[in-house]
Amino acid sequence: MLISLVTSHRVQTLSKIKLGDIKLFGSEYKIFISELTKTSSPNKQQPILRIPRFNEKPEICVARTLEYYMKVTSPYRKDTQFLFPTYKKPHHRATAQTISRWLKDVLNKSGIDTSLFKAHSVRHAASSAAFRAGANIECIRNAAGWTEKSNTFAKFYNRPLNTEKDFAESVVLLE
Repeated sequence: MLISLVTSHRVQTLSKIKLGDIKLFGSEYKIFISELTKTSSPNKQQPILRIPRFNEKPEICVARTLEYYMKVTSPYRKDTQFLFPTYKKPHHRATAQTISRWLKDVLNKSGIDTSLFKAHSVRHAASSAAFRAGANIECIRNAAGWTEKSNTFAKFYNRPLNTEKDFAESVVLLE
């Protein structure tokens, strides 16, 4: 879930992460996806996922969690070099469908209505939250793997939040 949130990438991309693709550069991990993804081609640069280290807040540091995860899942990764092994023996590479199911399970356990929100909703939520927190569109496009010309974020992702306060104010402030 954490990698999905901080990278805003598709589940399919997450399923392609190999241990050899994960490199530490100073205070951040960069994950270079070596397999083709939905939006890549042999002539196009593959996505690079960034996972910065948050030294000032280690309790929310996804890089530290990634290090811990790689360590504790190492015994289950004997037959695969992919980051996400399956839970059940013989611990194969987790498919995009398996990772989607895991994300949906986390959403459900978090109290989120999974009849409305699916694994891909994490991508929506993360990119929209980044924008509301002040990240510029180009930064969001790069992080999520969208091209410079893409209007996907503006068209589908950057949706206004509707709260009860918004509703009440709109009713009270009718002209």
